[in-house]
Amino acid sequence: MNCFLMALKPHFAEEILNGKKDCEVRTYLGAINEGDVILVYSSKPVMAVTGYFIAEHTVVVKPNELINNLRTLCHKIPRDNEEFIQNNYLKSSRRILILKITKPKLFQIKYQ
Repeated sequence: MNCFLMALKPHFAEEILNGKKDCEVRTYLGAINEGDVILVYSSKPVMAVTGYFIAEHTVVVKPNELINNLRTLCHKIPRDNEEFIQNNYLKSSRRILILKITKPKLFQIKYQ
């Protein structure tokens, strides 16, 4: 098991930690495996670690495979997230990581 720090816009971090979002999409930078702990850093204006989640399942796809895989793996993706994904990842030439989220935990105290 590894531990990673993932920076997210506060809006997206809140959706994950409150269980409203069950997948995170990222440009692939390296392997995240099932059972890895992901610390959630909420970027400006919060600028603190606000919680964590456990990686349940990960898939690395080409941009043209992204939408079909999202529909198969993810059941809770807010509409503004779908628009963000379409605008930022579908035209990419890089591989994309789809990270299935489980056991999100919002910290009572924000760690700066």
